[in-house]
Amino acid sequence: MAYVAQLYLEFSGMIDVTMGTAEVLQIHLPENFRQPFFSRSASEFWRRWHITLGTWLKTYVFFPVSTSHLVVNANRKVRKKYGRQTAKVVTSFLALTPVWLFNGFWHGPKWNYIVYGLYYLAILMAEVMLEPVKKQFYAKTGYSPDRGFFKFLRWVRTLAIIVAGEIIFRANTVSAALLMMGNVFRGPSNVHALFAVSHLDSSDWLAVGFCLALVAIVDVCKEKGVHLFDWLDRLPTSVRWGLSYSLIFALIFLGAYGAGYRKVDMIYAKF
Repeated sequence: MAYVAQLYLEFSGMIDVTMGTAEVLQIHLPENFRQPFFSRSASEFWRRWHITLGTWLKTYVFFPVSTSHLVVNANRKVRKKYGRQTAKVVTSFLALTPVWLFNGFWHGPKWNYIVYGLYYLAILMAEVMLEPVKKQFYAKTGYSPDRGFFKFLRWVRTLAIIVAGEIIFRANTVSAALLMMGNVFRGPSNVHALFAVSHLDSSDWLAVGFCLALVAIVDVCKEKGVHLFDWLDRLPTSVRWGLSYSLIFALIFLGAYGAGYRKVDMIYAKF
């Protein structure tokens, strides 16, 4: 879970810096993250995470494959013989397989990246296959998937899918990923041991907690449709400048400070 947070904060933050720098030059870059951890399905997560890569894959891989003669003919034949739902499953598999293989290869020629892509292929195919069952269940019970307990359950399930996927992504090998997943359920039983290996002191934890809380507040506001820049613009000049400089100095003091500071390469730099 900590790695998922690290990956999101670094990648999304790096893109925010890039977009902000471009805005100074009156260049408007496309959005790349849209509060991905509010997603309630794997497919929704990938519509919110690394949006520009998803758009590229959709435009140059998914659409050409899904509209090719091979897939169109397969859809027609399967639909005629086995029905609409089976045809949807078959054509989705034919169109999505190259997309997720390419997604894996995009990150690097390593088996864990390929398995990472195939992992999401399996999850998305399961969504397609179970769609009629889910519709039938909600129709018979009268429950809504977007309200109450089921909304919360779908959110928790999606977070579990994301975290499990990032274990595969983070591991150096597929066997290491399986070992890491197994160790999730095997300990350590002592919670203090978990924090001891991080080598963070109390001030570090305060900095991490403050930053996580700030990002969470901003993401919740954006998800609720609150426009923070409009709100900032309405504040008195002294308050607005005070907030701006507070954030600038917070970046300096929390990001690079102390005798033990060392520069850490960005995770996504290697991709």
